[in-house]
Amino acid sequence: GSGYHRGTDGLISNVRDEKVDSGYESSIRGQLLLTKGDLEVALRGSWTGGKEGCCLQDKAPRDSAGNFVDLDDVTNPGPSSNILGRQDTQFHDQSARIDYDFGPVQFTAITGLAYVTQDVFADLDYTAVPVSIQDLTYTTRVFNQDLRLTSTGTGPFQWIIGAFYQNRREYNRLQAGADNGVLPITASLLNQQLRTRNRAVAGYGQASYSITDSLELLGAL
Repeated sequence: GSGYHRGTDGLISNVRDEKVDSGYESSIRGQLLLTKGDLEVALRGSWTGGKEGCCLQDKAPRDSAGNFVDLDDVTNPGPSSNILGRQDTQFHDQSARIDYDFGPVQFTAITGLAYVTQDVFADLDYTAVPVSIQDLTYTTRVFNQDLRLTSTGTGPFQWIIGAFYQNRREYNRLQAGADNGVLPITASLLNQQLRTRNRAVAGYGQASYSITDSLELLGAL
């Protein structure tokens, strides 16, 4: 297993001398291998989560002729908003691989699950005046399953056949409303939700035949 944690007080200040890019992130991961005779099971998992600043905007300064100057200067005048934007992100995935050796054939099953979510809360008008705010949530869940049979013999003929399945779900919610200092947001300006679901099914196969030591015939679908 392994893990880490990192954090920063931030480097960029807004016009009120508040750090707008502070945050932290933590992550852990591990794996486990189990074997018994012809059976092998490999388990893996990880989790990563953190909070950090987001959604900052800075007006680029202009000279007397109206041309942009000092585009890389993040302190002139600096980001302006009455809300420190924050985003909360989490990601975790788990997988299991099972291999069983039947002798001339090996069976393999790989199962995976991944989950990602991001919540964003920030100013919408990007001014120091309390006008409008936004709240965005994005979530994705993905389930994968792969099954295959593979020849293990040493003869000239080798083959593999398998099947794959995926189920993917996504959810997006965007709310915007007046910045009246009350939470949760009253979605008076925008209240949009989108849900999608996709499924994929596939089959595959490959066969090869060694005619000579330097010539092989191969076909796949």
